[in-house]
Amino acid sequence: MTGLRENASDSDSEVEFDEEAVIKYYFNRGFEYQEIILFLAKNYNYSISYSTLLRKLKQYGLSRRNLNGQTQVVDVRKRIEEIVSGPGSAGGYRSVWHTLELEGLRVPRIIVQHLLREIDPEGVSARKAHRLKRRVYSNPGPNYAWHLDGYDKLKPWGFPMHGCIDGFSRRILWLKVARSNNSPEIPGQYYIETVAELGGVPVELVTDLGTENDLTASMQCYLRENNDAHRYVPSREHTECLWYCFSGVLQTECDHVREHWNTHRIRKSRHDTVHGRPDSMFFLPEYHGGLADLLLEVPVIEINEVSQQCIREIENNVYGEYFEYVRASLGLSKPTTWQGACDLLQRLIFIAKNGYTG
Repeated sequence: MTGLRENASDSDSEVEFDEEAVIKYYFNRGFEYQEIILFLAKNYNYSISYSTLLRKLKQYGLSRRNLNGQTQVVDVRKRIEEIVSGPGSAGGYRSVWHTLELEGLRVPRIIVQHLLREIDPEGVSARKAHRLKRRVYSNPGPNYAWHLDGYDKLKPWGFPMHGCIDGFSRRILWLKVARSNNSPEIPGQYYIETVAELGGVPVELVTDLGTENDLTASMQCYLRENNDAHRYVPSREHTECLWYCFSGVLQTECDHVREHWNTHRIRKSRHDTVHGRPDSMFFLPEYHGGLADLLLEVPVIEINEVSQQCIREIENNVYGEYFEYVRASLGLSKPTTWQGACDLLQRLIFIAKNGYTG
């Protein structure tokens, strides 16, 4: 969970933290009150009762039942219009509602549903026309199985992506914009960084048959000491320009998707899958009927040994240095939105065709 401690040392009798900020963090991500109490105890060694938490929420002005008048409805409408005109345009009303929730805009879900129908009727109809046929999936607890794969839809424009998700909690462990997802070292790097962060490996790793997964599979089997621990473009200049303009924006959006997904609520279904919020199911599996954390601890020395087989992505190259020089010379800021990235791309393409004399 970004910006907050995920684990506190067992030897810590008192963990100093900003109580208001932490409680607001969990509250705005929609966790149940009992989950908030458990997170405070687990991550901060801070135990409070249910009634005390209610008093704290009232003290900090946090309520899930109020809508602050017509002014907030106007603000909500404006924000929904921004969401449906950007990367979140494919999301349904639950997704939009959770985005508002993360931003501290507390509004009944039914109002979001009505506003979305009014603002984006075509999108609502299109989503209704596509119903998912769900399959049965069984998993005993967090870190039993990690599923990783690449995403190639943006690859023709130079933006391959790679991600991994925990099978039990459906928590996204990483979601990265990469230079390539064909090189085995790239997913291997993401895997070993996550292993180092968590301090262990899953019981099994699940990938497709792509050769880019060979190194990651070998790492998993080596660290598990078990061979069954893994189951089985445009021009260079244009591509580099696209990467320079959009990679940061896309990574920011990937980070947002990861945070949004890990804190959204997965509903109970007739297929007997565990339900709740991925972060809660991952860190508090007992609360959701799962087994205690199944992560298999690995010595740091072995993690460091395996990490030597990975290569770091090259952040700078001659194209990137030139684009950075032109951008700085024009007095332009690095883009933070897709609109800004489009504007910068057009400027750079124009200069590439006509030259820059600054």
